[in-house]
Amino acid sequence: MSLKTERRTAEKSVPIVYRVFLGISMPLLIISVIFFSIMLCADDENWVRKEYEKLDLASRIGMNTDDICLAFRCMVDYMEGKRDDLSLTVEYYGKETEMFNGREISHMQDVRRLYRAVEIFSIASAVTAAAGIALGFAVERKAALARLRKYYLTAFICVFLFAAVIGIWAAIDFNSLWYAFHYVFLDVESSTFDLTASRMIRICPSVLFRDMVKRIIVTALSVLSILGAVLIIANDPRSEKAAIGIKRRK
Repeated sequence: MSLKTERRTAEKSVPIVYRVFLGISMPLLIISVIFFSIMLCADDENWVRKEYEKLDLASRIGMNTDDICLAFRCMVDYMEGKRDDLSLTVEYYGKETEMFNGREISHMQDVRRLYRAVEIFSIASAVTAAAGIALGFAVERKAALARLRKYYLTAFICVFLFAAVIGIWAAIDFNSLWYAFHYVFLDVESSTFDLTASRMIRICPSVLFRDMVKRIIVTALSVLSILGAVLIIANDPRSEKAAIGIKRRK
């Protein structure tokens, strides 16, 4: 019997429910890593400050860098549920002013709901992925590494291609990508893209989000690449033989 035939026979002997569950677990693992990358990048106050200093935003919008960073931090904390409101007074062209208006608050409420939904889904994804991996080792033991590697690398390639498409779109026309994101995931009516009517938009220029999206993609792909490398290195070449029941005499 050929090796290819033995592989097919061994594959049929593995419960399809288990294979489907493990096949779902790997994309969910990747989703949880991407969400972790979003949290990591959004919470990096040092990077945000350096980005604002690089853009020299303070010289153009009537607010100092400290207040700009404070307002951005306020938005992130509200989005993440670390604060209950967006009340914040800043110095705007020398006068103390309430940072956010009603439309901006409505928009951030929409953002908060989306973030919370993604957070719950990502936590559930991480738990499901962990359960899938544990089940793999329970069902196939050492042979699970070969299957994990196969399913993970397949999911990784799909995510990489998707990230490449997003990256190319962002490089060509980030504004259209950003608008499309709002159209699909948020309430466009509560969103505002008018610099003259929104201080929130002035402290959140498209170049800031473009650079942050790039950083999120690089961070996520770096972590995912490391995970893939670990699976490849850790994979015992004997595991495939164990999976198809090949026993050779020494």
